[in-house]
Amino acid sequence: MDLTGQRVAVIGNGSSAAQIVPGIVDQVAELHVFHRSAAYVLPKPAPEFRPSLRSALRVLPGLHQAYRSMLFWRSELVLFSALRRHRIAGVLAAASRKHLHDQVGDQALREKLTPDYPIGCKRLLLASDYYPALSRPHVDVVRDAITRITADSIHTADGRERRVDTIIYATGFRSTEFLASVEVTGAEGVRLHDRWKQGVYAYLGMMVDGFPNMFLMYGPHTNLGHNSVVLALESQADYIAQSVAALRDRGAGAWDVRPERMAEWRRLVDGALDGMVWSDRCTSWFKDASGRVSTNWPYRTPRYQRMVRRRNPDDFRFRPVRRAVEPAT
Repeated sequence: MDLTGQRVAVIGNGSSAAQIVPGIVDQVAELHVFHRSAAYVLPKPAPEFRPSLRSALRVLPGLHQAYRSMLFWRSELVLFSALRRHRIAGVLAAASRKHLHDQVGDQALREKLTPDYPIGCKRLLLASDYYPALSRPHVDVVRDAITRITADSIHTADGRERRVDTIIYATGFRSTEFLASVEVTGAEGVRLHDRWKQGVYAYLGMMVDGFPNMFLMYGPHTNLGHNSVVLALESQADYIAQSVAALRDRGAGAWDVRPERMAEWRRLVDGALDGMVWSDRCTSWFKDASGRVSTNWPYRTPRYQRMVRRRNPDDFRFRPVRRAVEPAT
């Protein structure tokens, strides 16, 4: 869509907005960015390696893996510690405030962009071009609540009306509505949606007792709030492949996680969630309608990888294959 010369509104202030706003700010005539609360923003590393580092990566064996390991452990040791309310959180918050001060000269705009909750309670943003885009003279950052949208304008609680041609919704997705409209019925006729009304859990984030042979990817409590979720997804894919092979090797038709293992998993997850900054009083896509965090893994990534790698047959009940009866001739 060509936005050249248009009056555009972006509703949202998270990761999507941080990518959209810099991408369109040079095209539009006016840009209104509506958001309820400010985000913590840290500088994003340069998009390209320096020529010297590119050359070194080509010729030095193991350097590429060492670089990836550095990124991994930086996230595990620094970011995760901050999410556990370690004093390193204060260092990151100070770095975010400095980034804001360095890139935004207007005091009134800085106040609009200053978070009022602990760092890590919402998702951190990495961006070096977001604040400069918001500082442009034809950009308006709006904190007032939207009360009404008409065919060509947005009305806010302060009584103002802003005329717009295009609205871009950067409001995220329904992260806690697991399965959404997909209907899943268990072995005893219980709907998974009904089961999860009592709390959304899945053993290892992949299985629910009473729902044999159902495997989930990126299920409850497997999002990583401090590292790449690809690490969890890779472990899950390997686990599911091994599970299917185990069913075949045993000649079993189905397996089902034992309820006692499910109960242990619930205690493990719940025992750590209260210690995470996500549980503080802030709204985020990590939480469901009740305010409970149902998305994120509250431990370090290697712990999840070890648990998934150690598949224990005693965690499951195996069921035999039901052999079909040959039709009479």
